[in-house]
Amino acid sequence: MEIVQAATDAYIAGDIDGMMEFYALSIEAFPDASFLESEPLYGHEQFRRWVEGIRAPWAVPRWVVHETRAIEPDRVLQRGDFGGMGRGSSIETLASYTLIFTIRNSQIARVDYFSEHTEALKAVGLRE
Repeated sequence: MEIVQAATDAYIAGDIDGMMEFYALSIEAFPDASFLESEPLYGHEQFRRWVEGIRAPWAVPRWVVHETRAIEPDRVLQRGDFGGMGRGSSIETLASYTLIFTIRNSQIARVDYFSEHTEALKAVGLRE
């Protein structure tokens, strides 16, 4: 959980370089269809570009964490709200997401993004 929390803290602080230090060079990320760019992402460069892209529409991007917990020795669930204040509109919007992180060799090797919490739980064999 410490690795996920450190990566999250860096992301929230806007330190993308610092955040990326916690991700494996071979990171695999799987955003769900709620993201405009929802195709699988492979590797540091592609993942970083995607992270920067989802932050770009927001004058003040936000990730408000409601829950972080270990669900297996090498997996962490994090639930929160993503969004922020829009650049053009100055309207703040947030949407709920659940992320499932897989840790290998003390780095985040995979992250799955779910807009439906129940789907995230189902993906790891849990229920509410």
